[in-house]
Amino acid sequence: MKVPVKVGEPLVMAQKFEKSFLRQDFRYPDSSVKDFWIFDFKNGESPAIAIGVTEDKHIIGVRQFRHAGNIVVIEAPGGVLKNPSEQPEEAIMREFPEETGYTPETIIRLSPVPIWFEPANCTVPYWSLLALNCRKEHEQNLDDTEIMEPVVVPIETWISWIFNGTIRDSKTITTTFLALPYLGITLVPRS
Repeated sequence: MKVPVKVGEPLVMAQKFEKSFLRQDFRYPDSSVKDFWIFDFKNGESPAIAIGVTEDKHIIGVRQFRHAGNIVVIEAPGGVLKNPSEQPEEAIMREFPEETGYTPETIIRLSPVPIWFEPANCTVPYWSLLALNCRKEHEQNLDDTEIMEPVVVPIETWISWIFNGTIRDSKTITTTFLALPYLGITLVPRS
């Protein structure tokens, strides 16, 4: 397949807090040049996202206000890796307790490589993880821009929320489905 090739360096259209909105030209196989708008977050540092599970098999997520959608969503907690040497598991060991008050005993990486949010116009992929045997140990410790509360429900309820549209966050849905085999859950196709 012939693919477009980047032309020159991206033009930064707006930038704040290490987040940039870029315009990048691409030359197409027919020699035409077209521009694309790209969202670049934290210089490409990938966030880590984790589905948490308690010892009694309840899922831990968060109900969080999201500015771009101007809505409250139910999603998997997580956060950005602080530096290039930090591993996704380390980020979850820091972020999960801060956002939920629960501390994981074990963390499993669910994919050998990061998964793309939206490779059409976002430079950042994310890591999907599973946090097992989470225990409530303290209260949340949120950043000043985080508006969220923990949500703890049976696995069956969490999965039903995905199918009925209560959970609409794609990274949460993807991470949940990657976690199911580790939780001994097999979905049966609807007839």
